[in-house]
Amino acid sequence: MRNSLLISLAAAALAEGKAYSPPAYPAPWASGAGEWAQAHDRAVEFVSQLTLAEKINLTTGVGWEGGQCVGNTGSIPRLGFRSLCMQDSPLGVRDTDYNTAFPAGVNVAATWDLNLAYQRGVAMAVEHRGK
Repeated sequence: MRNSLLISLAAAALAEGKAYSPPAYPAPWASGAGEWAQAHDRAVEFVSQLTLAEKINLTTGVGWEGGQCVGNTGSIPRLGFRSLCMQDSPLGVRDTDYNTAFPAGVNVAATWDLNLAYQRGVAMAVEHRGK
């Protein structure tokens, strides 16, 4: 009986078109001209110079709990690329004073509020940059 009710409700929702969420693919806050295009061109040029070993080194990461960093990316000295210091960015910055504990991304996603997700990202970026 219970399964029949659930199937009936699902069928009714599909018939009404309420079981569909339109896709949302927000574009970055850029027009594709000026600084954005220049940054993209520089990134393409940089990556095109990397060997396979350098790409692996850059994307694999090294270390754990090394100083202020949770981990680091590898560096590429021949191109002047220093390693990146990684933090716990999914929830915010740690190991510094006056940090915000942000809601987990899955919790924000559950709201289906694209503006809220964007505002969370901006707030995290501002705090991370300041640390």
